[in-house]
Order: sequence, then structure tokens, then C-alpha cells
Amino acid sequence: MSTTQRIYSFRDVDMLTASLTITDNAIAAKDFLIEKRPLWADPFFADVRQRVLNAFSSILGISNVKELALQTAGLNALGKTVLKDVAEFKIQLVTDFADNKTRGEELQHLLGFKSPGATLPKYKNNQEALVQLLQRLKTGITPEIRTELEEKGMSPATIDNIVTHANQYLEANVKQETFKGDKKVLTNANMQELNAIYTQVSGIAKVARTFYKGRPVEQDKFSFKKIVKSMGIARGKQTSEEETGEVIG
Repeated sequence: MSTTQRIYSFRDVDMLTASLTITDNAIAAKDFLIEKRPLWADPFFADVRQRVLNAFSSILGISNVKELALQTAGLNALGKTVLKDVAEFKIQLVTDFADNKTRGEELQHLLGFKSPGATLPKYKNNQEALVQLLQRLKTGITPEIRTELEEKGMSPATIDNIVTHANQYLEANVKQETFKGDKKVLTNANMQELNAIYTQVSGIAKVARTFYKGRPVEQDKFSFKKIVKSMGIARGKQTSEEETGEVIG
């Protein structure tokens, strides 16, 4: 069992996925980056990329990284559709029960909306929070509640979309999580290697962002924070790569 502590707060699979994305972005921009930092000449980035792929395979047991990327992209695309459905559902719920706010707030709480009348930013780019909301909606829309909503004017199609897309998203999420399948027990050497990869890639990202100062679109391609967020992962408290990051190599 590992005694080395993680220096990142992401799950291992998410750290490696973000590392692979940053490395691929570096390879796409390698002519510019190598000109700024000759030590990064070939095969530097290719070697880093292979190191990340080796960790996926030998440490996490994930050999088909491309399939994982496709599943993640599909889940994120479906998430956008789901959020649109949820936004339409909630605004109608709030409006339809404006004449009975007590009941409206009861329904919002029952269906997982914690802040009556608020927008839904907390569910954007937060896969876990969205899963929890959809579970509440799926179980909360009983035949009785459905009848009550329809009598207030909500379209049956709106409710059907919520239920259908919730089921699809929840099933896709389970499939993705099963595919990720992190090994529960890592050796000390495994953990040291994962930490070393994070230190190396976050160091590369830190330096690359300085090279792209004043170009935020390019800087975002080298930000663990932005990349993990775009993956739909809730990000815990951690020391960001904007503040630390030793450049190895």
C-alpha cells in the first residue's frame, strides 16, 4: 500500500487525462515552444506523452485511452443537452407556481433544486453534481407530481425529455466510471510516478503559459484548472500549477 501522498486533488485518471491533453497541446505548438525553450526539442514532448500513456496502462490498467476520451466527450455533449432540458424545466416550474410559492419551493427542494429561483451554474462542468440532480429528478417526478406539473401548464414533452435524458446521462456516467476503473491500491512506486508526472506536466504548463502571456485562449490550453473543468470534474482545493510546478527536463 502506498504511503506517498498525492500532490494533486484530482482522481488519478483525471490528472492523467489532463496531462495527456496538455502534452498533446504542447506537441501541436512545439515549434513555437522549442524556439522559446530549446531543451524541449524532440523527442521531449513525445517522451512525456509516452510516460503518461504508460501510467494509464501499467498503473491504472487503462489501455484504450482513445475510448476513454470518446466516452468523456460523449458524456459532456449529452450533459449540455441535459442542462438545457433542466433549465427549461426549472423556469417553468418557478413560473407556474408563482401564485403558490410555498408549493413551488417544496417541489424545487423535492426535485433537487436547492436554491429556488437561481440559475444552474453549479451543474455546468460538474459531473458529480449533475448526476445527483438527475437522480433526484428521476425519482422525484412521480405520476402524481407529473400530473400536478402538467395541470399547471408544463408540456408533457418537457417532462419526457427530462426523464429520458436523465436516464441516458446516468447510464453513460456509469459506463464511463466503470471504464475508468482506478485500481484501489497503489504501490508507493506507483504514487511517486503519478506525482512525478503531475510535477513535470504542470511545470511544462506553467512555463508555456508565460510564453503565451496576453493570449488567454492559448494559455487555457496549458491550464490543469481549465482542462479539468472542461472535463466536467469537480475540482477540490489544491495548489494550482499557476503557483507551483517544477520543470523537469
